[in-house]
Amino acid sequence: MKHGPQTAAAAVIALALCELLASCGANDKDHTAGAEPRASIFTSVAPPFAASLSPELPSPELPSTKPSSAELLSPSTKPTNTPNSPDNEINVEVPFQPVAPEQPLASIDPGELATILVNRPFTGGRVIVYQTVADQENVYAAVQTKAGLWSAGVIGYSAEPGQYDVSEVDVFDRAYVKITGACGANCPISTYVRWGQDQQTLLRIEAHTVEADLGGDGQGEIVATVGTVAETTIYALVRGELAAANLNELLHAGTVIYNRANGCFQAADRQETIAEWTWNGDSLTRVPASGSSP
Repeated sequence: MKHGPQTAAAAVIALALCELLASCGANDKDHTAGAEPRASIFTSVAPPFAASLSPELPSPELPSTKPSSAELLSPSTKPTNTPNSPDNEINVEVPFQPVAPEQPLASIDPGELATILVNRPFTGGRVIVYQTVADQENVYAAVQTKAGLWSAGVIGYSAEPGQYDVSEVDVFDRAYVKITGACGANCPISTYVRWGQDQQTLLRIEAHTVEADLGGDGQGEIVATVGTVAETTIYALVRGELAAANLNELLHAGTVIYNRANGCFQAADRQETIAEWTWNGDSLTRVPASGSSP
């Protein structure tokens, strides 16, 4: 078969293109061998299914400032489990803070006892609840011993004798005379007077108080509760100094009540989730709720 001039020309052009393409491929290979790799245009565009292969990570939750029932059951104070404790037992260390020490009583003249409302004896003396001539609104208490007569300050405002009580108690491994009164419906006053040959002192707590040997060591502590939403504070001797710990703050609880029947503290948050805690000297231990009332 014979080839015309056009066919021969086409063959020459095709041969030239093949040689040119082979030469270009070699040149490109040689050119790119030592050069930095260039990003493909396809790598700058995410494939349509990228979201399904790499799902978006969830945003971290911001901490809530509102106490919850979880916080009540797991307080911010780091729980410490003893070796013999069950896994679900939580021990919370109680951070005591120093408070003002007992104050000395001021000596008074018997002539100040204008109106005597209560005259109650105790071992070593007597407590006198009275009003003065100059102040008929407030009610005062005085402690009288063989050594003299001392003022325990204002203990209320009602002239009704039944509003006041006197008892002898042991707390902080010491003997006290306890005088209870009130400056209002929700303003109880508990005055603890300690007497001796040289000096008489008092501790005044504006709360309902009970004395309890929480640690079982015979020393004795004061449990003070005040408010319609019960706030409870423990008073104890720590290394010989008077100190206190607020259990509401420690347990992130709205209310804390001491249950004398079982010796537990019942703490409830705003959702009324109740947890019970026992006292272990320097810590609280969560126990199953008993359901008994204080």
